[in-house]
Amino acid sequence: MTLIGKPTCWTCDDGHQFEDRSVGIPLHVECDGEISDECYAKMEELNWDEEKCAEICDGYKPRMILKCNCCKKDMNVPEFAWGLWASTWDFEPVCSLECKKELEKQFKEEMEWENDTRT
Repeated sequence: MTLIGKPTCWTCDDGHQFEDRSVGIPLHVECDGEISDECYAKMEELNWDEEKCAEICDGYKPRMILKCNCCKKDMNVPEFAWGLWASTWDFEPVCSLECKKELEKQFKEEMEWENDTRT
């Protein structure tokens, strides 16, 4: 549910995400952080819109990507600002197209191995 390039409550460290457990799809996010009374009142006025609230929140802390999930190279970038992800069981941040291909290759091999062991 991350919107690339824009801070949202979904990409805040204090955002507590609630999912539809039957399919694993995020439904909504609630703030677990400390925000001022003034900010809370503004968020109420915005009807807790995840995009608009992040823009005015005085407690917004972007969830950070610390390392590439493939080569473990330091990245230290906000999740909302990163656009390169490998598709595995989940979407995993990677630092390069080479790491994306490698992680997806490893995932595919793992899936093939699991299928072979079941037959």
